[in-house]
Amino acid sequence: MPDAQGFSYAHWTAVSSASFTLLLVGEDPVNDPASSYFPSKGTISHVEVELNTIAGATKADIAATWDSAGTFVALPTTNVTIATAPGAGTSGGLIISADQIQYKQGAGATKKQLAIWVKLDGGTANARARVYWRR
Repeated sequence: MPDAQGFSYAHWTAVSSASFTLLLVGEDPVNDPASSYFPSKGTISHVEVELNTIAGATKADIAATWDSAGTFVALPTTNVTIATAPGAGTSGGLIISADQIQYKQGAGATKKQLAIWVKLDGGTANARARVYWRR
């Protein structure tokens, strides 16, 4: 039987250069019915962050932790250039490879979710995130 695959999702959240903003990625049947919680164990493939209403930002620091307090690192902070679409300078995104990180869920309120942290190099934007996984 092939591996099950899916993604977890966090809906639009305002982000800025002031500090890291938490996007708690999990199941969101209202905004993305195809999303689901992380299975109890599996492998993370990559993180995708979409941005819109970008004002004054060209790069972003992205990190992921296993908890919403930002204590247990899943992916270290990575600085990436925001790729903008041709003709749409206020929209863009980025993708970070997770290098097939394997995980097994722990306990706690966020055990089926992953915390994605976003901080811009300047200005503001709205961000949403998808984390792709397989088991």
